[in-house]
Amino acid sequence: DARDRKLVVDILAADDKEIAHTEQPAVGPVTTLSGACAAFKPWSPDQPALFRARVRVLRGNDLLDERFQRFGFRTLEIRNARFLLNGKILRLRTVLSSDQSNVVAPGRFAELKRLGINSIFLHAGNFSYLTPFYERLDEEGFLSYAPTDRAQPDAKTVTDIRRYRNHPSVLAYVSDAFGQLDVNGF
Repeated sequence: DARDRKLVVDILAADDKEIAHTEQPAVGPVTTLSGACAAFKPWSPDQPALFRARVRVLRGNDLLDERFQRFGFRTLEIRNARFLLNGKILRLRTVLSSDQSNVVAPGRFAELKRLGINSIFLHAGNFSYLTPFYERLDEEGFLSYAPTDRAQPDAKTVTDIRRYRNHPSVLAYVSDAFGQLDVNGF
């Protein structure tokens, strides 16, 4: 019976210290939680602060399910024709990569940082499984444009966006080889 279950969410810092906690009875297939996390540091290319959400479903004291999701807090907006990341003007310094394996070669991220690069444009032909790549970009502090296959149905595009939206490095979605940004209405 779902009425005796509760959903518990803890936000953990990089050292696994709990910085926020909320819980609520699980009511039906969807339970919405809200809370405050005053101790967070925003993710940015200069300081790529990452956190983990630990989500648990409990019945009394019995653990029924547990999942972890890594993420970063950040805001991105466009105001007066400027990108703002966490309320500060962001100047994108981007390199094109037709193959993500070239980017993760030893020492490559440090060299890109030394050159002042803060974002990586993946060619839209690279719409394979990219979670490990985005995790590395999150850690290293690079923004990216996530490629999607423009030929796929909208439902698959939604699935891709949901898969990668927790990555603070993902700035936008690219759906063709010429780099035209297209978010298919999302």
